[in-house]
Amino acid sequence: MKIYLSILLLFFIKLSTHADLLQDYKGNKLVVIVYGQNAPEKEQALAKDLHKVLELDKLTDLYDHIITDEYAIKHQFFYSAFHLIVIGTAESNLLCINNAEVQLADLRAKEQQVKILPNLNLQKDGFYSAYFGFYPESKGIGFVKRAINPFTLQSFNISDGKINASPYSVTYISGTDITGLGKAYVNFVDKKMLQGADIPTEFLGEGNSRFRLSKLSQNIEIKNIIDSNFNIKQGDDTLEFKGWVQGTVGDFGGVKQLTGESAEQIVHLKFSGKAMQLLTYDEQVNTVLAIKFKDSATAFKALSQISQKRGLFLKLKESSEPAVYPCTNGEQNWYIIQNGATLLIENFSETWKEPFIKQVKELFPK
Repeated sequence: MKIYLSILLLFFIKLSTHADLLQDYKGNKLVVIVYGQNAPEKEQALAKDLHKVLELDKLTDLYDHIITDEYAIKHQFFYSAFHLIVIGTAESNLLCINNAEVQLADLRAKEQQVKILPNLNLQKDGFYSAYFGFYPESKGIGFVKRAINPFTLQSFNISDGKINASPYSVTYISGTDITGLGKAYVNFVDKKMLQGADIPTEFLGEGNSRFRLSKLSQNIEIKNIIDSNFNIKQGDDTLEFKGWVQGTVGDFGGVKQLTGESAEQIVHLKFSGKAMQLLTYDEQVNTVLAIKFKDSATAFKALSQISQKRGLFLKLKESSEPAVYPCTNGEQNWYIIQNGATLLIENFSETWKEPFIKQVKELFPK
C-alpha cells in the first residue's frame, strides 16, 4: 500500500502545470503556503511543489512563503495579512482542524462530541460537508475550500477593526486521506477548481438522498462544458476565465425544485479582470452558472419551466446552435443561453454583459 501511495503522489506532482487559475498567485508577495510540521513527506512534497509552481521560491523579500502550521500559529497576527494556502488533512495540519465546515464521522468524532448528522452509522467511516453533502465512506475524498483567513478575522476583532481589514483569504487543499489530498491538489493546480469536492464515483447516486442529487456531482474537466481559454475583450480591458466552483447541495436541490429535472453537473464559472481576486468567486460578480442536464431535450424542458415559473415569457426555439434569451427580473437584465444539454445563466456587471453575449459562441469547445 505504501508503494502504491508513493507512486500515486509522484504522479500527482508530475501533473503540476502553470494553469491560468494560478496566475494571480504567481510571484505574489502576499501568498504563503502552510503545511503540517509533522506531516508525511508526501504531503510536504506537494507543498514544496506548489511553492515552485507559484514561483514563490523566486521572491527576494525578507519573508518565507512556505511555512509550517506551528510557525503560522505562533506568528498568527503577522500572517493575518497574507493569503494562505493550507495543504494537509485534519490529521497532519493544525490549520485544517479549524476547517469545521468539513466533518469526518467516526467513533473519535463521537468521543469528541462533534455535532454530526444524527443518522450516521458511527461504526463506519463517513464524510459530511455542509456544501457538498453526506457520503457513507470517507476514503479517497479530496476537497478545495476557500474562506477568509482566520487570522485576519481574529486580528480584526481584537483590534476593533483597526487593522487588517482587507479580505485576505485561505484556500484549503485537503482530503480525508492522502489519496483524497492528492486529488484535491490536482483539481486545484491542473483543473482550475476554486472550490469543490472530488467524491469517488461509487458514492454517488440520484434520488436516494437529498445530499446526492446528481449522478455526477463531483469534479469534471471543465472543458466538457466551456472552452477554458475563453476571454471577453472590451477596448484595452479583458475578462479572463479564472476557475470554477462546484455546485452545492442547495444548487442541485434548487434546480430540481424549479425545473423538475435533475442536473448532472452544476458549476459556477468565475471571470476576472486585471484586479486580483483571491478570496472566492467574489459575491458571484462576473460569474456564469452552468447547469448540465442529461441531454438537450431535458435542458429544453428545464428552460421551459424556468420561463414559465419565473414569468419570463421567452420565445423558446430548439436549436443546434447556442440560443441566447434576454430576460428581465425587475430592473435587472440578464441572459440565459442554451447550448445542447447545458444551460448558462450569466451574472456579469453591466459593463460586460453585451461583450459577453457578442462572443458567446466562442465560449463552447469546438
